[in-house]
Amino acid sequence: MTHSRKPTQILAHLFCICLFVSGCDNQPKDEKVNTERPHQKSELANDMSTLELPLRLAFMSGHVQAGLALYKLGEMEMAAPHLLHPISEMHKAERVGLQKLGLDVVSFVAVSAALEARRASFEIEPLLSQADSNLQMLADRAGGDPVKIIMFLLELIIQEYSIAITDGRIVDIGEYQDAYGFHLVAMMHAKKLPEEIRSKVTKSLSGLGSLWMDGPKPVTNPTSKDLMTASINSIMDLLDQ
Repeated sequence: MTHSRKPTQILAHLFCICLFVSGCDNQPKDEKVNTERPHQKSELANDMSTLELPLRLAFMSGHVQAGLALYKLGEMEMAAPHLLHPISEMHKAERVGLQKLGLDVVSFVAVSAALEARRASFEIEPLLSQADSNLQMLADRAGGDPVKIIMFLLELIIQEYSIAITDGRIVDIGEYQDAYGFHLVAMMHAKKLPEEIRSKVTKSLSGLGSLWMDGPKPVTNPTSKDLMTASINSIMDLLDQ
């Protein structure tokens, strides 16, 4: 989930990667966000080779959803590295089995190229829609237990958010945005929960989203790690019922 390379560097490297496959981060100019801090990798994402395919897909989708949210907010440069995630060499372990399932590599290359070239929105948005639809199709094909997937995503949020926040400020904007993306994917999987818990979990997840004060965009006074963790623990309790 590294976000240290600028989009121009990533994109140049990406086309070489895509040739192999077919055979992250741009920081906002906010002095309160430390852009020099080395990226820390989440413990849950340390070994993708042992992670079940539905969980790997949820992990990948979280990055893309963060990118889509940033694009909708007009943050194209911050969106680009998140949208590159599914096809970057650094995260190739996540793709194992997904291409056979139907991962559309070309769509993500097209999205990244269009963002880098600063194409007009009427050109970019159909590409984004195609890439998003592809991940949704993959989620349907991959299946998996929605309770297990949401629990995994909630644990990821705690870890990523803990990396992102130090001394009450954002020190890793990439991880802050990834956590937000994982929340969005959890919301999607909540629709597949058993009826007896679906409504309560969906409502609680919706409330959780408000803890990112301005969505995936950086803020000077982010929600504390303790409050984020307590809110997530309450949702986990609902899922354990």
